[in-house]
Amino acid sequence: MKRPFPLKLLLLSVLLGVGCATAPRAVPDSAPEPKQRAMLWEVRGPSGATAYVVGSVHVAKDGQLELPGSMESAFSRADTLVVELDSTAIDKTEMQQLVQRHGMLPRGQRLSEHIEPETNALLVPALLRVGIPRSTLEPMRPWLVSLTLTMVGLMRAGYDGNKGVDQTFLKRAHAASDSGLRGKDIIPLETAEQQLMLLAGVPEPLQDLMLREQLQNDEEQTTAYFEKMMGLWNEGDAAGLAAMIFPSSADPKYQPVYEEVYFKRNERMAHRLDGLLREQPRTHFVVVGAGHVVGPRGIPALLKAQGYEVRQLGRD
Repeated sequence: MKRPFPLKLLLLSVLLGVGCATAPRAVPDSAPEPKQRAMLWEVRGPSGATAYVVGSVHVAKDGQLELPGSMESAFSRADTLVVELDSTAIDKTEMQQLVQRHGMLPRGQRLSEHIEPETNALLVPALLRVGIPRSTLEPMRPWLVSLTLTMVGLMRAGYDGNKGVDQTFLKRAHAASDSGLRGKDIIPLETAEQQLMLLAGVPEPLQDLMLREQLQNDEEQTTAYFEKMMGLWNEGDAAGLAAMIFPSSADPKYQPVYEEVYFKRNERMAHRLDGLLREQPRTHFVVVGAGHVVGPRGIPALLKAQGYEVRQLGRD
């Protein structure tokens, strides 16, 4: 089984994503390492500012994600909810226009003119399996075709974007405000157009390669990949997730895409969080894709390099 090209994880994030808090008590350097970790990092800065950084998975099945007690507690004490993209604030008509602008080919051009014959040959049986007419995809750029087929496959397997970690906390934040309870300020780190422009900027040969590698994995293999990822998330296994998401980050063919999709964005988001912690010394609950928090170039590692006290928390 080939690994699904890691850009798929970003594609999912785009269209699925498309009183005062009590200050946490200080933990001495000799605090024991938790036996069961959560995909959650505590970042402590000057003047009592704290960020709890969560690595999110954007799709899940009913009951598949087990939100740990430490994550629930961190959210309850936070003043803000910081997310990659506040999908609840996006106008549907505006989003359709953005997808039209960045995901569709110029009028008169067709998908078959922008993919290799090998990719086209794999696409034919895939469309028959899922019942999508070829005419529906012909006006799309390869990256949008890949996203469409990924979503169809995950939906057929029982996955739902509304069950992801980020959507779960966004709903809670809005529900509190709607019911008159103390709400949380929602702070987006990116816009939908920024993310779509990023995808549209992937060189077309790599878009074609991404689509071809996806088509070489059937739905069962792709589902198994996501099942494994969910298991690692529940275990808080940051190293395991990094190995899944960045298997080819040193490959010269893929390295430029990793730089744009993950590492440069990590630097921008870490810089924004640094500003929030310095300018707004409150408690921030930060939810970004799991690919942005793991590895030596993830957001927690970048903040630690800037002098913040950073530690991965346990589940309880």
